[in-house]
Formats: sequence, C-alpha cells, structure tokens
Amino acid sequence: DFLTDAEKREMHKAHDAAVAADPSLATQEKDLMDEMKAAHESGEKPSDDLMAKMHAFREKMDAAMIKADPNVAPIIAKIKAHHGPHGGPGGPPPPSGN
Repeated sequence: DFLTDAEKREMHKAHDAAVAADPSLATQEKDLMDEMKAAHESGEKPSDDLMAKMHAFREKMDAAMIKADPNVAPIIAKIKAHHGPHGGPGGPPPPSGN
C-alpha cells in the first residue's frame, strides 16, 4: 500500500482504458493469473517460464496503460522501483485495478 488512493484510482482508470482499447489484454491477464494461482496452490514455486510470461505481460500492460493515459507513467515507475527488478519477494506486482 505504497500508492496513494489517487494513484490507485488513476491506475485503475488507465487499466480499464487499456483493456477497452484491446480486450485481448483482459483474456491474457486472466489466463496468466489463473496459471499463477494454480502454481501457488500446488505448493510449487512458479516456473521460470511462467514468471517470464508474467513479466512480459506486465510490460505489455504497462505500455498499453501509458498509451491510454500518459499520466500513469510516473506511477508505473514508482511501482517498478518499489518492487525491484525481480518483482519483489512475492513475485510480480498484482495486475492494476485489483
């Protein structure tokens, strides 16, 4: 909870706009989150392949959100700085809007 409420609202709005512009993002996001949930529920660490797919998707979603609302660029940079290069101790940051 290092983002302000205003930053969270801005990210949610940009996420919704990105998905509205490219509905396939929502499907990709759900599929990856389902894979991540299954990995966690199995008691196994998510595979390197799954982590790479999550990272690639996050970059794609971030770019789509910035395209939809350039004002989120500094918020995304703040999130990346907070989570570090490997997504922090719990994996990559959760999808925006959650």
